[in-house]
Amino acid sequence: MYKSRLLFDHTTEEGGPDDEACNLIYEFRVINISDETIKVNLKRFVPPELNQIIIAGQQTEMFSPHEYIELKPGERIHAEGGVLMRHYNKLSEKEKEIFNKYKDTLYFELRINGKKAYVKVSS
Repeated sequence: MYKSRLLFDHTTEEGGPDDEACNLIYEFRVINISDETIKVNLKRFVPPELNQIIIAGQQTEMFSPHEYIELKPGERIHAEGGVLMRHYNKLSEKEKEIFNKYKDTLYFELRINGKKAYVKVSS
């Protein structure tokens, strides 16, 4: 996982600045470190501590629940996605403290060859 980043200019229909909302962008890779080809799907979750700040996108599935991508040994998936959140400048000092503590953490439900695994990842 890479450090998250804030975007302030893509939340309005016109693609311009917004005083009420901004996007928190996450970027990560999934790498097959095994010696076998695997089939993988995943669901991404924002830490629940951020639920009061996030407007939309608390969880995202990479593919539909029964769809998998096949990764050969050493192959990787690079993914980027975001959540819509209240504008950083509108957060209280306590909310900013919580945001800064949890903004670079994600939870994942991985489905590998039909089996589930759960992981917490921080950059």
